[in-house]
Amino acid sequence: MNMSPFLSCLLVHLIMYYPLAVLSQQNIDKIKFSSMKNLDHISTLEVAEAINDLPGYLHVALKQAPGGCGSNWTALSKVTQRLKIIGNSTFDVSRQAVAIDSFGKPGAGLLRGHTNYLGSFDECMQVETKSLDFSMNYCKLGFFVVMKNQSTGNYTVPFPLQFSEALCVPATCSFDNINDTLYSIDKELYLANSPVVFIASGPDSFTCTPQGTVPYTTGAKLMIAICCLFVLLVIISTGYDLLLWYIQNVLNRRPGFLKPLNILKIGKGELSETDALLGHKRKSTFSERLFIFYHDAMIGFSLYKTVPTVLSTRQPPSAITSINGMRVISMFWVILSHTFAFDAQGFTNPFDLFSSFPGRFSSQAIMNGYFSVDSFFFLSGVLLAYLTFREMGRRNGKFPFIPYYVHRFLRLTPTYMFVLFFLWHITVHLGTGTNLLSIFGPDSVGAKVCHKYWWTNLLYINNFYPVKFGDQCMGWTWYLANDMQFFVISPLLLIPLYMWFPVGVAAIGVVLLGSFGVTGFIAGYYDYPANTLYKTLIGQTDRPDFPDESTEIYGKPYCRISPYLVGILLGYILYNKYRFTFRRNMNWLIHLSLWALAAILGVTVVYGLYPSWHGHELSTAENVTYYMFSRFVWGLCLAIVVFVCHNGYGGVINRFLSMPFWVPLSRMTFNAYLVHEIILFVMYGEFRSTTYYTDIIMVVYTIAAVVLAFGAAGVICVFVEFPLSNLESAVFKLFGAPLRESTRRVEQEKQIQAVNDSTVKN
Repeated sequence: MNMSPFLSCLLVHLIMYYPLAVLSQQNIDKIKFSSMKNLDHISTLEVAEAINDLPGYLHVALKQAPGGCGSNWTALSKVTQRLKIIGNSTFDVSRQAVAIDSFGKPGAGLLRGHTNYLGSFDECMQVETKSLDFSMNYCKLGFFVVMKNQSTGNYTVPFPLQFSEALCVPATCSFDNINDTLYSIDKELYLANSPVVFIASGPDSFTCTPQGTVPYTTGAKLMIAICCLFVLLVIISTGYDLLLWYIQNVLNRRPGFLKPLNILKIGKGELSETDALLGHKRKSTFSERLFIFYHDAMIGFSLYKTVPTVLSTRQPPSAITSINGMRVISMFWVILSHTFAFDAQGFTNPFDLFSSFPGRFSSQAIMNGYFSVDSFFFLSGVLLAYLTFREMGRRNGKFPFIPYYVHRFLRLTPTYMFVLFFLWHITVHLGTGTNLLSIFGPDSVGAKVCHKYWWTNLLYINNFYPVKFGDQCMGWTWYLANDMQFFVISPLLLIPLYMWFPVGVAAIGVVLLGSFGVTGFIAGYYDYPANTLYKTLIGQTDRPDFPDESTEIYGKPYCRISPYLVGILLGYILYNKYRFTFRRNMNWLIHLSLWALAAILGVTVVYGLYPSWHGHELSTAENVTYYMFSRFVWGLCLAIVVFVCHNGYGGVINRFLSMPFWVPLSRMTFNAYLVHEIILFVMYGEFRSTTYYTDIIMVVYTIAAVVLAFGAAGVICVFVEFPLSNLESAVFKLFGAPLRESTRRVEQEKQIQAVNDSTVKN
């Protein structure tokens, strides 16, 4: 998921126009939104009084609700439950009173946007129903407050925000029951000459959490079994690995003890005396490779192997060291942006956030946080080109088609699918709270879209189907779909670039120009504003007959490929070790000029929309230009930074980006990206009350999200990703398939670690 579309959807949800059809049952011909600047003290007091009285209205109206809803609500008043106060002190109260007490109540701050009344979730969950034949639900109902102008007869929405009211009602109460209850309240208010009308937002705005634990679905049970299997394999593998170490390093030194089979040494690439004298390594037979496969598979899940590999800070001499820090900082940026997008839904004072925060100069890096994803596209292009060209050089110019595609799919997909199914089936069991069940409960929208569209993630086409951007399962993985699609077509660019440089550059230029043209045409045709968040904040909504920008531009590869292409070109330059060869003083001057250019480009795209928050209305030409070139310019900025750092002119910035502690974190970024929104789902889902926005609060939330995301990523690395990668390497070696350089580098790190461990222990 990305910052801009997610927050845009949130703001549209807050400020959207209310459909006329909702009020058709009351014969209201027209509804108009009145600006909040026209709110006088009378209408404000009328809205506040109506909201304050709503729990009481609901209590009375629920008694007349049809079916089991009304009768069960009445039954609650006839039985009591004992509540503890302090120590052994108790008192008895009707269960209906407990339920009413847990209803959401408005507090101060209505004019600052406090319209989300969460009530007392835990109190509702503790309503006793043992002697009754029904259970209770904690529900949240979204609704609008509509007012009738007594002089004109027109209805307006004086407060253009959706309200959310927490209810504690019998599980037999459906949305239709609650909607009928609101309608009966409106009739009573009408008879009392009140201008206020309550209108439910629709079935999707009514979400409930039942008492008790959420039942485990078949998918949840299967995922728990898979998790247990991984843990069991890790335990067995670690024990086996430690047993081998004990045999080789303790028992092997005892006189008369039979030494381990030499076949294990073959698996580790060691030479026998005969092989050493002949000056070559004996080619192993299939039976030997099969034995080696069993051995490698057995130790592939060992914590003794995976943990040191994940935490190792070693890098080969040819590594582009600055990209480690760049990758991790980009991941921090993603989490920061998404934390703001998530928590904006739970603030007591959203108007303070939406009115002051977006227009601050310092906030532009968060408002334009989607460039963090373009950083990943750029880095993917750099590494792909750099490593592939090295691999082609090792193979005398031949492109490794089969390993290229097979390794990529096996490298990403198993871990990706593991996290997707974990999100789908297990997330709802990670906690209890006011929102978690509504986010990914069995009947939630999230669970339904995953049930319908999970296979599109497996095929990496989820950015095209489902058609609507917001209907994706695990929506933030649109990035992985784009990255895989770039990877699939990359040989059409890499091979010409390696063989015939001018042809390769021309091919990249054609794709780049095509991307500019398509992006500009779509942005101009639909008249998308570059600053979509500002348009949403001032109440300008997209035309209903036009698709949203996220669907047409944000998630589409032909609009996002430009930084990836910049990365490929830089990868070629670094592979061929191109650099400036002027005199030393001139070299420093050239590189300082490049640093200045990088700063100008970066500030322009990230902070370039700042004037639009302060009265500068962007023209259509400016909007189109920004859409066409902003991501390309950001890619150029990063390319300059990496080029200068790699050639020794990065100074303190290069030393910072190349520090060893970035290396293990860099290995975790893929998994951190996969799990970070699950962490945010759980954090947001556990909220029992709204939070008052301050910058310090957001710093605390962001740090918590970063720590938890990378902690969870580390667990997935050592229990899922790296063991499966070891298994893939074992399969490749079994069939004699050559390993790609990225895989060989991991294998070399493991061998170096093993040698060092052996040296220390000896």
